[in-house]
Amino acid sequence: MFLIAASVLGIASIGFWKIKEIRTSILKIDKWSHFIHRIKWDIRKNEKLKHYIFLKNIHFIRQRIDQPFDLSDRIDKIWISFVIHGFPNKVRHTILENVFRHLKSGGYFFILDFSEFKLDEMPALYRFIFQSIECKYAFDFIRRHWKQILSDYHFTKFKETFFFRHYVRLLEAKKNKMKTIKIAVPTNDERTVFPKMLGMAEKLFIYETADGKAFKLIEKRTNPYARTQQHLKTLDVYDLISDCSVIISGHIGKKGITRLQERGMALFFAKGNIQDALTDTIKKKQT
Repeated sequence: MFLIAASVLGIASIGFWKIKEIRTSILKIDKWSHFIHRIKWDIRKNEKLKHYIFLKNIHFIRQRIDQPFDLSDRIDKIWISFVIHGFPNKVRHTILENVFRHLKSGGYFFILDFSEFKLDEMPALYRFIFQSIECKYAFDFIRRHWKQILSDYHFTKFKETFFFRHYVRLLEAKKNKMKTIKIAVPTNDERTVFPKMLGMAEKLFIYETADGKAFKLIEKRTNPYARTQQHLKTLDVYDLISDCSVIISGHIGKKGITRLQERGMALFFAKGNIQDALTDTIKKKQT
C-alpha cells in the first residue's frame, strides 16, 4: 500500500500520475474534507485518469497526522509533501512516530519539503519571498538535520534529490527491518494487568512490538486454567504463551518464576493500565 499526505493538491495529483503503473492500494490522507472532495472531483473529470485500472484502489481518509492514530494496516511506502515544516518540532516527532508505526519493516519513507540551508546565504530575492510567505516553523525546519533525526527512528539508506537550486529536497529513507518480540499480559477487564497470580487470569493478551514505542494487540487468548488447581499449573499456562519472550504479570509464585525463567521467559511485574505497563517494561528491558 502507498500512503500520500500532501498539503498542496497539485503535488498530490503529481503523486498519482507518477505512480500510475503501480498495481497496489493507494491511500490519500488529509485533514480537510474539502481537499479530499476536490481530488475525487479532479479524478472523475480527468479523461486520461479514468482509463487507469489502479484508480479503483485509491482510498481517501480524513485524519489528522499531527495526533497519534492507528490505521491497523501497515504501509509499504509513505509520501509526505510540504507538511512537516509547518508544525512545531514536538509535533513533527508525533508525525514521525505515526509514520514509523504504519510503515512496514523494509518500507520506504519519502519527504518532499525544504532542504537544510542557511537563510542568510540565500539570494536576496529568494530570502524575501521565503520570509514573506512561510510560517514561523519553516525557519526552524531548515536548520534541522533531518537525516540524523530519521536515523534516530531507525531509518537508513538515505537518497536525496534536489530542486530549485537545492532549496527543495526529496529525501528517501528506508525503515530498518527489526526483530519483533511478543509480550503476554494477563487481564480480566481488558484494560489493566491482572493483579493476582498469573495462572488465575481469565485472558492473556498478546502484544507485538519491534521498536519498543508502538505496541500492537495481535491476539486475545482465553486461559482455560483460570479456575483449576493442578500440579505445575505455571507450565500449563506457559504452553499457552510459549511463542512469547516476555511476560508482564501482577504476581507469579517463586517456583513459577524459576520454571518460566528456565524456559527463557523475561519476567516483569506491573499493576494498573496495560499500555503504561508495556511502555515501562520496555524501558526497563532496554536499561
